[in-house]
Amino acid sequence: MNARWQSPQRTATLDGLALQASGSAAGTAHHVHRTIRVAIGEAARRGHVPTNAAEITKAPRLEEEDSGPYTIE
Repeated sequence: MNARWQSPQRTATLDGLALQASGSAAGTAHHVHRTIRVAIGEAARRGHVPTNAAEITKAPRLEEEDSGPYTIE
């Protein structure tokens, strides 16, 4: 990896990925963001990138679906 991952355009790309994934299942966008953040964080820890651009982006909100009360059937 190189410095191009640290540009504002890449941060916007990560935000865009979260928006694209938000149409999926409730936790998909959050899972994608977490996975990218952890992977780039490990690369930063090892010195492959100077900082973790994924920490700058906001994690997408998780919207919990109300399943309603359980019934005995």
